[in-house]
Amino acid sequence: MVKELLFNTQDKPLQLVVTVKAPYGAMVRFSGINADPGKINSAYFTLQKHIKDLGTVTFPMPFTPAQLLLTVEANTPLEIVESKPLIQIIEANIFELSALKKEKLYLSQMTKDFIRHAVEFAEEAGFSQPGMTYSNDKGEFPILYFQNLQGTTTPARIHKRTGEIQISAAKFRKMTVPMRIFILLHEWAHWYKRSGNEIECDLFAARIFLGLGFPRYEAMSAVTEVLTDHPDHVERAVKLREFIREYRD
Repeated sequence: MVKELLFNTQDKPLQLVVTVKAPYGAMVRFSGINADPGKINSAYFTLQKHIKDLGTVTFPMPFTPAQLLLTVEANTPLEIVESKPLIQIIEANIFELSALKKEKLYLSQMTKDFIRHAVEFAEEAGFSQPGMTYSNDKGEFPILYFQNLQGTTTPARIHKRTGEIQISAAKFRKMTVPMRIFILLHEWAHWYKRSGNEIECDLFAARIFLGLGFPRYEAMSAVTEVLTDHPDHVERAVKLREFIREYRD
């Protein structure tokens, strides 16, 4: 059972609050995508949550498209409830994100400029053409967009000397816009902080990501998407989870 709602988000920072009724209990999948049919692979959030009776979910969106299509889908088999409705959207409201408590970020102008470029690329990566280099208006922060990256299983990597970021379109297109932003921030940390420490770069990215108002689960998803059960990867996941859990609101 799928229900859809369209919102005029107008490229503004907003938060969406959705209340769903699931009288029989259901695993409910929420997704918010760019409603423009030409801008494919552009999800601003995805989340699965089990709801019994009434459940309210909040989606902070520091960046939005002109129009957002909300999809709410219940995965519980319909036959268990006969012909009765499985889920019902009781309420879905958009609020200004400025109403949220946000951390004041003290960032260098260079990092601010990079974030602006990273957000723009992340919003367009789902439908941008591979084989191109994407820089900002000043020709800074080049992102080389390949269909696949050779010699690595990661979705992104950065040249330690030049700061050029290489991205796998095949992997990026499967991610939400916030996940892409987190990964770009992680790569930026490698160059900006001149660090090869993956945990340090994860936490640098998380501090900015959460400070901008993105939801915690998107930060965790961005990292676990690319990690394996290797001990070093497990440690990264543990450290990031601890940081996110202790992050002050």
